[in-house]
Amino acid sequence: MGYWYLLIGAVLVVAFVFLYKRLLTFGKGLYHHKASHLVIITNNSQQSIEWLIRSYHIANHLRADGLKKGRITCLDMGSSDDTISIIERLKQKYDHLDVFSHKLSTEEELTQWLKAEQQKEKVVVLDLRDIDEDKETA
Repeated sequence: MGYWYLLIGAVLVVAFVFLYKRLLTFGKGLYHHKASHLVIITNNSQQSIEWLIRSYHIANHLRADGLKKGRITCLDMGSSDDTISIIERLKQKYDHLDVFSHKLSTEEELTQWLKAEQQKEKVVVLDLRDIDEDKETA
């Protein structure tokens, strides 16, 4: 009797995934997010960076059947924790994503770099510095 529940559950999961993929294909013409470049600003962000890159990878793979390759650029503002080593490890795992680490020392350099990138293509900027600082003080 227990095998029937497993079989029915497996069929429902396969059907759900199939329908989800079909809805994504159908919705392509209705909404198209043009930004395929995610810029993450880090500073001692070891608590957040790994799950963020993994989540982006999964979402990018599900969207458009993985045909649209996303790019991640990590701009480090002087991390002293394991943020850079986490990024380097994930860079090896997700070779289809361009994950770079740049050391920028001032806010002015950061602003100039972001303006130059935004002139080339649409980017989404995510600043993790404030998020991780709030966690450390709590």
